[in-house]
Amino acid sequence: MRSPLEQPAPTVPLGSWPSSFSLPSNGPPHTMDVEMDGDTHGDLRVPPIDAVAARAVRDAWDALAPPGSAVMVWGVDTVERHLRDDDAGQLERAVEKRRVEFMRGRACARAALAALGGPADAVLPAGPSRGPVWPGGFAGSITHTAGIIGAVVAHEPACRSIGIDVERGAALPDGTGRLVLRPEEREEFVPPLDIVAFSAKESIFKAVHPIAERWIGFQEARIVFGAGESFRVEWASEDPPLRATDLRGRYRAGPDWVTTLVWISGRAGDPPA
Repeated sequence: MRSPLEQPAPTVPLGSWPSSFSLPSNGPPHTMDVEMDGDTHGDLRVPPIDAVAARAVRDAWDALAPPGSAVMVWGVDTVERHLRDDDAGQLERAVEKRRVEFMRGRACARAALAALGGPADAVLPAGPSRGPVWPGGFAGSITHTAGIIGAVVAHEPACRSIGIDVERGAALPDGTGRLVLRPEEREEFVPPLDIVAFSAKESIFKAVHPIAERWIGFQEARIVFGAGESFRVEWASEDPPLRATDLRGRYRAGPDWVTTLVWISGRAGDPPA
């Protein structure tokens, strides 16, 4: 498959630029022009946090995450002391908004690691998928959208990998739906399940890529919703990156946000819980 970094970038008017699940990008992720206000950290302008939505998403992650996970959300948990100014150096070409989101996300991740007895000063460099490389013995994921930034971390080997995503809005714009959903998904999923399906694919990529070590296209994954705010994936390719039964997926939808969480159990081939 052609790398998404080699393809022209379409315009995707979502609350957050979907950079991880192979929507193409020619440059650094999250380079859209964004109106910002709020506080400052060093010489960086800080976008405002939506305290109500951030707390609601944190509560959702607490309910959705595998047992023994640590959840941290900027503006809800006390994570500021885990900021590292050198994090911004990993995104020298990015706009200020993206750099601030990156730094805050890394701070949330370090706070979650510390809560589980891990290194509170971990550097967390970006790996091939642009996601963080976690210290040995831990798996985690970071996400951000307008007004919400957070991380979920779990212990290995009970959890081999984890992916989280949060999106703002109640439905996908038509043009975006054609890019990220399969034809049968566009016909079947009414709002908010259309944006949940998009978010699910984001979370699936974050969980699968560290294990499969390859890019996954939006059309390669078909989302199937189940009972109790759960979902599973059906691979639509002849070379699936991972057994579909290895993935556990759950979601929660609020009035103007949706979030999804995917984790892969510690033993490959375990049936879903």
